[in-house]
Amino acid sequence: MKKLYITLLLASSSFVSYCQSYDPYLSQMCDDADNIFIGTVKEVTYRANEKNMPLSVVSFRNIEAAQNKNGTLDLQYAGGVLNNKTIRVTHTPSLEPNVRYLVFAHDKNRGEMNPLLGHKAMYCIVKDANTANEYLLLDGHFVTGIDGDRIQLSTRKALSIVNGKAIIDESHNPHEFMQYAKATDGREAKPLVTYTKDEEPLTLDKFKTLLASQYSLTFKAQPSTFTSVPANEGMPGQKTTGTLSVNGFHYLPIVMRQVPTSSTPWYSLNAASMTNWNNIVNIYQSTAGNGTGGDDGLNEFGGFPTSADLQNMYGSGYAWSAGAIAVTISTPGSSAGEISESDVYANPAYTYTDNPWDQVKGTAVVFKAAISHELGHVWGFQMANESYDYGVPTVMQGLSYGIYENGIGVHAIDAAYVRLDYNNQTTIPNTVDVGVESYYAVDGTGLKPATTVTAAKAGDSISISGITVENMSNSDLSNVVVRFFLSKDSLYDAGDYAMSPGFVWPTFVKEGMSASASYEVTIPGSTPAGQYYVGAMVTYNTSTSDPLTGNNVAFLPSKLRVLSNPNTDVVNVNSVFADIAISKLPSKGSYKMILNGITAGKANLYNSAGQLVSTQELSETTITLSASDDLYLLEVVTPNGKKTFKLINY
Repeated sequence: MKKLYITLLLASSSFVSYCQSYDPYLSQMCDDADNIFIGTVKEVTYRANEKNMPLSVVSFRNIEAAQNKNGTLDLQYAGGVLNNKTIRVTHTPSLEPNVRYLVFAHDKNRGEMNPLLGHKAMYCIVKDANTANEYLLLDGHFVTGIDGDRIQLSTRKALSIVNGKAIIDESHNPHEFMQYAKATDGREAKPLVTYTKDEEPLTLDKFKTLLASQYSLTFKAQPSTFTSVPANEGMPGQKTTGTLSVNGFHYLPIVMRQVPTSSTPWYSLNAASMTNWNNIVNIYQSTAGNGTGGDDGLNEFGGFPTSADLQNMYGSGYAWSAGAIAVTISTPGSSAGEISESDVYANPAYTYTDNPWDQVKGTAVVFKAAISHELGHVWGFQMANESYDYGVPTVMQGLSYGIYENGIGVHAIDAAYVRLDYNNQTTIPNTVDVGVESYYAVDGTGLKPATTVTAAKAGDSISISGITVENMSNSDLSNVVVRFFLSKDSLYDAGDYAMSPGFVWPTFVKEGMSASASYEVTIPGSTPAGQYYVGAMVTYNTSTSDPLTGNNVAFLPSKLRVLSNPNTDVVNVNSVFADIAISKLPSKGSYKMILNGITAGKANLYNSAGQLVSTQELSETTITLSASDDLYLLEVVTPNGKKTFKLINY
């Protein structure tokens, strides 16, 4: 039985994005890939495995290979069309004939559902409209270089590349409605800058040069009998992925066979994930099951099958892919667009949790968030061209370590699409639901955590950036307010310290959002020194909590230190005065203080809680303080007065 892992410890908020198929570092992809090559898709064919389940096989021509361990350069992935029956397996690639790609993949003989080494392991190659140069695109984002062992993408999407310059896609999703709040004292929530306009695409030739110099990968042409090049090969304007869309529907109700009721906590967490969607449109019901699956005409939660279990049900080619967290396998019905069967499985190689702080640390995946994503696929959301990068918060984004994800509730755009897909089958309920998240989505980057300063004094004003506020309701709401507070225990309760002001939307439109905003708030002057969780809470009608309370409060992944406030102004390191100067030395936590004309005095060192750590007599003109990994205040007392310096040991 899969273990539920829960911990209350909070670690550093390092942000590493991963999706249903992970995104490893470039060096990891180079080491792990059986095949690294460039090729033009010759054709996509389908074959049956021993269980008569379809496998898609992609053959290439005009191949340049940098790595080929096993002698084959075809791609094979689960799903396809066979005997007029289509099987869709989520998180598998979609390749188009006559289009050229750069691919990092496992060999097909491994039998994985998806051979690609993460979402950023396959790039479409397009030609400049006016030159012979070629460029790499992923979901419409062009490659700009390699930085920090990662392939870097543009933050904005390109329609085409002309004379080496990207023609930017200025279109917006019709459901993306950004609006910003204003505080009662006049402060405004300010939009964050999430893209720049001066990014330049890197040519394929320059990219290959970087791979050769940094990763010893050299591409060499492979002999092939298929050498003809269609006139449209690699031309710009090819359809890209990365756009949210509805690709099918079930006839209601969608009845999911559950895991056994004794399977705790998975039975209740599956039910909670269905409720996430039913709060918007009542589409899911459940029936008793045993946690198994297979191509049997039933919608099922199949639990945590191993690769051997999957292959026993579906045959060869249906093993877990590298890094895959969960998957949905669907079969169409007889009507156009109909889905007749959807089975959801979670990978037993991962640890799952119901505690969002485990996902902040990167030790476990919030189970409800992963299953809510898969249930989106079940009802027909994003069944094709999945990119995990949609520029807006949605359950269809890839999961991310380093963010606080409670996995409760869908997002505004999800509510809009599921209502759109099922309003002809059922009555849409009058849902009232507002939510707040301590993360935001950036096109081309995925999810990013909200941030604030690491330390401040009581009474200081601070900026909290990257908070998302949404209205999932199917009607406009009045006086939606987001408020911020400090908490010792990451629970909203009477012991918290409310920061001011609150930020108000006099009218917040239905299925609307306010993302990527920065809010300036003030820490109460009475706040005791110490470490605090920074929380955000949303209400409507000024102070009314909606019935769906699970997404009404969110916390930033990093704590804030509130400092003691000695009776003097705190000045920064490197400030220069007539009698005292202090500067940071290269080694961590080491500072040099220079005293000019001072022969007497004290240096008092305080920790982040405002407690006196040590006192040192100033008998020399130069001293070095080696502090620990805490945050300190250095108070220098001389006959000329007192000054306090802030020492932060990064």
